[in-house]
Amino acid sequence: MNKMKNCKQKMWVKLGRILEFSFILLFALVLMSFTAGTTKDGIEVTQIYLNSNSSGLEDKQPEYPGGISAFYKFISENIKYPPMAFKKGVEGKVFVQFTIQANGKMSEVTVLRGIGAGCDKETIRVIKSSRKWAPGVRLGVTAPVTMVVPISFRLP
Repeated sequence: MNKMKNCKQKMWVKLGRILEFSFILLFALVLMSFTAGTTKDGIEVTQIYLNSNSSGLEDKQPEYPGGISAFYKFISENIKYPPMAFKKGVEGKVFVQFTIQANGKMSEVTVLRGIGAGCDKETIRVIKSSRKWAPGVRLGVTAPVTMVVPISFRLP
């Protein structure tokens, strides 16, 4: 009985390794896609996301209600050029990373590369205040997806 249990455990470990390798291989074959938009205040938003697969199962990126253009519109309507950055003439890109969980909620909002002077905090504030997303799908199952959005601050 114990040998049979060990055999089953070994089988599950092997299956796990095969699935892990398949995921790594699939990830290696993914192509990068870019979508960009510019707000009225000179703040440029570019979403970087992964698309494509060769497994035959549909992968789907998380989607903001109304689509990516609605997300850009939300950002452009809610983000404000920080007064300190405006006064000091600070311009540049803030790269913000966040994860859309399998339930569609956003978490782990962090600045990967910032420019300071209040721009990083303003970017986090606006991203965190966005609505719940439609979750992403990996290999046919809803799964957390990490996204990176660079937001450019440019003085008018």
